[in-house]
Amino acid sequence: MTTTAPLVYDNPIATDVTRLTPKTLNVKVRFIGELPLELVRAANSMPLQISVSVPPEYAHFTWPVLEVSEQDPFENVEHFTPPITSEVPSFLPLPATFDFTDADSWASVAEAIQDWVTQNPEVKDRDPGLWKMVLNLFWMSYVAVYPDFPRGSWPKWDPRVPLFGAFIEQWIHARPALFSNPITLPYRIWRAFNAIIEKQLPGQPVVNVHSPY
Repeated sequence: MTTTAPLVYDNPIATDVTRLTPKTLNVKVRFIGELPLELVRAANSMPLQISVSVPPEYAHFTWPVLEVSEQDPFENVEHFTPPITSEVPSFLPLPATFDFTDADSWASVAEAIQDWVTQNPEVKDRDPGLWKMVLNLFWMSYVAVYPDFPRGSWPKWDPRVPLFGAFIEQWIHARPALFSNPITLPYRIWRAFNAIIEKQLPGQPVVNVHSPY
């Protein structure tokens, strides 16, 4: 399938009285629809071909250079709708022995968050901001344990936990391999995890330093 979108590029930048320099043109490519998970896991990528055509009369003087960048799933993840109430989910604060560099610690957190989501489905309608916050925290924890998701091997989660939220949507639509450095990924997730809680629940401790695991 090919989509063509012709446009007129105007307002170049004047270099001097006799020359003009074309400005950088930012283009966003948005995909509509959903891919079967099996297809994504098998192919591991979706080949694309993007082209920019310059009219012949301009081709002797300028040519386009395409630069492709991935959307960082950690970019602005803390900017969500704040919860309506000051209700603190039961999985917070995290146990004193939580270690953000340890996959088992993240697995325990993901399990605790999943239990909260499945036991409190009414929060989705009662406090959408809290619901979205918790889903993002769950998927951060899940990705911390299974950084190759949705590729590779990973266990099924409870279907009552929707595959929804700014973080996981960006993670899936980006290329996780670019962000799954085993050294830096746990730290980046932990930093974003803290940022969300501090933004949504000011003053709420993230880790309980006074109680055992």
